[in-house]
Amino acid sequence: MKRTCVICGSDIDEGVAVCPKCGMQNPTELPEFQTISKPTASPKKKSKVLPFILGGAAVVIVAVAVLLLNLFGNAPDIPTEPPSVLSTLWENSLTLANGNFDNFEAMAPNRYWEWLAEQRHKTKETLLQGIKADNALQYKWNNPSGDIVYTGKIISEIDIDDQLLEEISDVLFSSYEIPESSVTAGKKVTLQRRKISSDNTIVLPEQTLFAVKIDDSWYFIRYDEFINGTGAYFFFY
Repeated sequence: MKRTCVICGSDIDEGVAVCPKCGMQNPTELPEFQTISKPTASPKKKSKVLPFILGGAAVVIVAVAVLLLNLFGNAPDIPTEPPSVLSTLWENSLTLANGNFDNFEAMAPNRYWEWLAEQRHKTKETLLQGIKADNALQYKWNNPSGDIVYTGKIISEIDIDDQLLEEISDVLFSSYEIPESSVTAGKKVTLQRRKISSDNTIVLPEQTLFAVKIDDSWYFIRYDEFINGTGAYFFFY
């Protein structure tokens, strides 16, 4: 009885154990194929470098975001102009205008007070006490209810040229014996004040003064070359 090789299809006589054509043993029986499964790949170890890279990238992104927010977003308000070098002088002036005369001495250099005391034949201390008392009386006369308050701001400061500074220095020396070498800088200053009371608020006209730096401190003066010739007067309030 003829049989057929299950591998190559050749006819094989009964009892033949090997296919004469392909050499298959037991050619009429299907071989038992063993299923070999692929070895399961071992899980890859997580990289220890990757988290550091991702962390560094996150820090850079946050830093850039903060920078852009500060430049273009809702960043905290930053002053657009530096504080005025005359801010303390201006505050002292407003303090005097509001009836506190403790800062009177700071509104002019010591050389001026010594000169004025000599002119009035007084000591500097007695002179200042008298000036404070006189101004206190004047303040009560002008503000009997005590409800008027002066406020305001410095609108502009412009450096003056060397020629004008020299002219002012000459006048300060001739008027108050303040050495010209003590005057080292000057500014033209525009002020805006408001007079506030319980009834209303009055915006006073803008006022232009000069500020001079004498012995490393700033002082307001009125410099007028048309009143009694050329004059420089220390401005208090």
